Order: sequence, then C-alpha cells, then structure tokens
Amino acid sequence: MFLSKSFIPLLKNYPSEAKIKSHKLMLRLGMIKQSSAGIYSWLPLGFKVMKKIEQIVREEQNKIGAQEILMPTIQSSEIWKESGRYEKFNDAEINEIRKNNPGIKVIAHPECPPDVINASDFTGSTSGMIKYVKDNQPEKVMMVTECSMSDNVQVDNPNVKFIRPCNLCPHMKRITLPKILDCLKNETNEILMSDETIEKARKSVERMAEIGR
Repeated sequence: MFLSKSFIPLLKNYPSEAKIKSHKLMLRLGMIKQSSAGIYSWLPLGFKVMKKIEQIVREEQNKIGAQEILMPTIQSSEIWKESGRYEKFNDAEINEIRKNNPGIKVIAHPECPPDVINASDFTGSTSGMIKYVKDNQPEKVMMVTECSMSDNVQVDNPNVKFIRPCNLCPHMKRITLPKILDCLKNETNEILMSDETIEKARKSVERMAEIGR
C-alpha cells in the first residue's frame, strides 16, 4: 500500500498529556490513539510495528523450542484475590481523598482498574509518574502505587506534599534489607536450575542483547 493511501494521522504538536519521549513520538507519529486514561488503540502504523516486533520475538523463541500460548483478556478475579492484588484501590476512595485535599493531583499506574485510571489526573509507568511530579511540582499529589514509593520520590521533591493511602503490596513487603543481607552473606534462598534451562536462558539473553545493539 502506498504511503499516501495509508491512515497515519500525524499531529503537529506533542500532546500535553504525554510526558515520556516514546509516548510523545508514538502519539505524534499516529501510531496510537488514546481512548481514555491509560487506554490506547493501535493505529495501522503502530499495529504494523507491533506485529513486526512480535514476529522477531516469535522467531527467536522458536529457535530455543519455546511454545506460545494465548490467554484470555478477561481473567478470573480469583487469581488476583489469591495474590492480594484485588480491589486495593477504587474510585470512591480517590474521590474521598480529593474531597479532603482540594487541588490534589492523583497519578496511577496503567495496570490499575479502569475506574481508578478514569479518576486519576495522570497515568503512566513508574518513571513516568516520577517525571510528572518532577516537572509539574504539584502542591499535593497522591501516587496510586506501593506506599514506600512516595517516600523515595519525596526525597527529590521536598516542596511537594505526598498524600499516602498506603495500600501496601504484601509481596513487596516480604523483601527487607536484613533478608537481602542474609542472602548476600550466607547465600541463602538459592534458586537451582537444570543445565538445560540455564543454557536456554543464556541464549535468550545473549540474543536479546545482540538485537538491541
């Protein structure tokens, strides 16, 4: 198909909501289109690039004997309840925090439930959330993520007041400094793998590094 007949809705300027460079470029080049907060549609150019990347990965995985599966988009809530990651935040909680903190900015990870994303002012990766705080310096902000992350970000943004809902991830809290020290000093919690698995993993990592050069 000729480029002149392709649907590529280029933008003259970078969208104001885009903070990360890759995000800005993909929107401006007409590769993706935002449907709602944190939700995007792949447009023809972006979809073609994504399928090409899929094919590269698939070829490399086939070389080492990997098998591909396709899982449903909608998953049972049971597996999320089992891991303690179900309904940790909701829009009602965010709205209540807004009521008690006028002018607060709420930023969230894209894997949050849709109602949380829609109730947020910004949705992005961890680095994107950190950059949002750094660039915008809001008077108050709430990061809908692991509680301790706000502590880390506040060190570099002393003028921003962080409101912490503190819905802690039970799994991240299992990792502590004493446990890390114990692993390093006594080589505890060793993970043993077969030579075959190690060799396959090594090939994958080396090939990934080679493609990235």
